[in-house]
Amino acid sequence: MAQGKRQPARRKRPASGKGKRPSTRRKQPSRLWRAFLFCLRWGFAAGSAGIVAVAGYLFFLDRQITSTFEGRRWSLPARIYAAPVELYPGAGLSQRDAVAELTRLGYREVEFANAPGSWSARGNTLRAVLRPFRFGDGERGELPLAIEFDEGRVVRIDDGTGGKLPIARLEPPQVGSFFPSHGEDRLILSPEETPPLLPATLKAVEDRTFDSHPGFDLKGILRAAWVNLSTGELSQGASTLTQQLVRSYYLTNERSFARKLKELAFAVLLEARFTKADLMNSYVNEIHLGQDGARAVHGFGLGSQFYFNKPIAELGAHEIALLVAVIRGPSYYDPFRHPERAKRRRDRILGT
Repeated sequence: MAQGKRQPARRKRPASGKGKRPSTRRKQPSRLWRAFLFCLRWGFAAGSAGIVAVAGYLFFLDRQITSTFEGRRWSLPARIYAAPVELYPGAGLSQRDAVAELTRLGYREVEFANAPGSWSARGNTLRAVLRPFRFGDGERGELPLAIEFDEGRVVRIDDGTGGKLPIARLEPPQVGSFFPSHGEDRLILSPEETPPLLPATLKAVEDRTFDSHPGFDLKGILRAAWVNLSTGELSQGASTLTQQLVRSYYLTNERSFARKLKELAFAVLLEARFTKADLMNSYVNEIHLGQDGARAVHGFGLGSQFYFNKPIAELGAHEIALLVAVIRGPSYYDPFRHPERAKRRRDRILGT
């Protein structure tokens, strides 16, 4: 039987892609991807430049803040005094004139003088406790006096315990003080001269988070924003003591978003540079408390003399509360022009 012809094996067609030589040509990125990379590179460059610019601006602000703050904090005003009244046996001074002089110096009448800044009179004897004062020839501590008068003259002076004194000087009245650099009137108080009740009242009324915030109170800002939006008017603020200090030292009264941002930046930098004690002491000496004609009354030292005619160390709680009340609006709460309004705010502060 003859064998049939063997059919040749059918060649299989290679599957698509098989058997082809791999291409060495790289696939080009799409236009969208190229645009994304371009934006990413330029965005990174712009962001880096922005960070450098902000850092440079903050460095500039830091230098400006530090130099200004240090300069104003440590500069002391020039003080101008009148001639002191001298008391000695034979001096031509009546008891009425002596009382008038003590009153002009802010001494208060009491039943029996036993504290600095007080006086009392019985018959022809005037008792007073003189305040400490640094004279040109030395410092004098507080000095009790008993002064006897007769026919318009001083006849005897003793130290309140019977010891005779040849002479005694009342502290001279201060007729002015100013910073030569910027012509402002100020009575500088050191932390030791500031009654502890004053910073405690300031924190209770103006800035409850003063001891812990970084210069601004975020919760206070949000709360004030909510109240103002709810009422439709700017009825509540949220400025910390540090922000108030910044406005007084560096900024104008302009109301704008840019100024507010600058105020926040200044406040944060101040908090980073100085201690809370430094900031409180500067606030006590800087804050505006009213106007005496053309003279601005800055600081609680001068405010105490202006409103009560006596040193701040002799103020009572109700008097300190009145000074703190004035901060919110020196014209609106002026005790001389609006006594009832100022008294109501003082009473609210005493109740805090």
